[in-house]
Amino acid sequence: MLKGWAVFVVVMSVAVGWGSGAEKVSDPFNSGVPAYTLYAIASGDNSGVSDEDLRGLATQFSFVYGKFSQEQMDRMREINPKFRVLDYINTWNIGGSDMQPYAEGRRGDLEYYLVGFLTRDIGAGQRRIGIKAFFDDYPPRLRASTIEGDISSTDRSRPAGANYVTWLRIGDELMRIEDFDAETLAATVTRGFDGTEAIAHEAGEAVCHPTYSSNGVPGDPKGEFVNREGWLCYIADPASTLRWDMLRDLTLERVGRGYDGVWIDCLGSISFGAVDVFAKNVNSKRTHRRSDEGVMEGWGEASYHRRVWNFRENRPYDYNDHREYCEIGLTRAYRELERELGYVPMICANNIGPGYYPQMGDRKRYMMSTEVKPRGLDAYCMEGFVGGIGNEQFDSFLRDKSSRRGPTMVDADGWRVQVGILMDAYQDGLCAAPMMTQAGWKTRLFEVYGDEMRQAYELYAYASFLLAVEKDAPAMLGRPAFGGQGRQRRVKIYPHYYWPIGEPAETKKELEGYRAAGHVSYWRRFSNGLVIVNPSGGSDNGIVIDPPLIDPATGKKVRSVDLPANSGKMLLGEFVVPRI
Repeated sequence: MLKGWAVFVVVMSVAVGWGSGAEKVSDPFNSGVPAYTLYAIASGDNSGVSDEDLRGLATQFSFVYGKFSQEQMDRMREINPKFRVLDYINTWNIGGSDMQPYAEGRRGDLEYYLVGFLTRDIGAGQRRIGIKAFFDDYPPRLRASTIEGDISSTDRSRPAGANYVTWLRIGDELMRIEDFDAETLAATVTRGFDGTEAIAHEAGEAVCHPTYSSNGVPGDPKGEFVNREGWLCYIADPASTLRWDMLRDLTLERVGRGYDGVWIDCLGSISFGAVDVFAKNVNSKRTHRRSDEGVMEGWGEASYHRRVWNFRENRPYDYNDHREYCEIGLTRAYRELERELGYVPMICANNIGPGYYPQMGDRKRYMMSTEVKPRGLDAYCMEGFVGGIGNEQFDSFLRDKSSRRGPTMVDADGWRVQVGILMDAYQDGLCAAPMMTQAGWKTRLFEVYGDEMRQAYELYAYASFLLAVEKDAPAMLGRPAFGGQGRQRRVKIYPHYYWPIGEPAETKKELEGYRAAGHVSYWRRFSNGLVIVNPSGGSDNGIVIDPPLIDPATGKKVRSVDLPANSGKMLLGEFVVPRI
């Protein structure tokens, strides 16, 4: 039972759509502002967005990221001078018709994974090298180059997925792969490749190969994977300047087109989608058998299952290495942007994830001023906060626009991790910015969900967010801006974002402090209400509300609440329902 509750009389000052039917949504253009800060993603083609909807974006959200024209951006800032428009940029992988040869022109700045170790000493002129396995049950596997020259094919009639150059790296020397014998685990190479110096190497040195992004790998497209575009896609080493040069240049280009800043994809403590030349994950957590633990001496436990190689430390990257080098790179980009522009544009990124904690990379530091990075991000996204859309479901939608199955919910344990991260961040005054679903183009499917499904999902996400917010923290919740498709694609915001819940009336250090006694649900008191969330996969019935509160969806007083699986509820003190 909820004891010691003060009942408030509040007159709502904002006009919102009201009623028990899910079809009713708020008018986002005359309703004041949401009770807690929202930001928006606007995927796809925004050329047809009406002036009315531009007003909705500018007045109801703190910022939006998506593709807009200069005129649209000027109009939104005219409506609200504090509003910001960001554009998405990808700096974590490097591929496509222009970027593939660019990446191969900066081979020393690319990311590499460990193939194995030299079996014996080799001289500067020796072309045949033996490789010892890193894992006993995963022997070295290589693909030999299939074309002459230094650069993989850029001819669309001869896709690079089948016409490629492959190479190894040992120390600072690159070696083009001419042949590989899977029986003897020996490679024939051209030494001193790409202008590097051929030098002697000792037995036990790391033999490394460039890492690929999973959507651009050499090989037979009918084999273990599908290279749909035909271009190779590489990944930048976080310790090199490559990614941060791209960040600087792309940000300058976007600012020149009228954007206020950028949204950086995949800023974490691990390389997203990093695979080897046979499309196998190089950051797998699988435990492999090893007979020679000597090669692991000095490696942290977090490095044991990883193969991305840190040449500075001569061992695999651990999570903290990766994040710290990214912090240093961000600082370099900030400094150069300020030199070019006289200021640093708005820089946001994703994804917080479980890597928030020190043992997984301490991504919390991206939001902080640290010894290597004086300026934190302006917002750091937690993608898929309470759920997301699966690849199969989205592919079905792209094929025939028929899929309408709702998002897949994060399970209860995952939900507790996510909310716990937000609680910690907001209690430390940090700019965590959860996005209720994915932060990319899958929101195109989310936009066409029916109101009944979408409104319930959004209330669940919003209520979960409210469990973590703090009065003075820069908390904001991300959501897709639009509903519908085609000419019916309009800014849509549901009434619960305007309900005057007030400020948090209590703060617990641990999430379990909000657990409702005898229930699987969590609740938190606010100055004018109560938020309740059931993150479990089953119903939670008979949650007693004493004294009773008002259900703002119906205007009725309630003394007990039944919550379905993965759902949220907001209850308010006494108030007057506005007339529309």
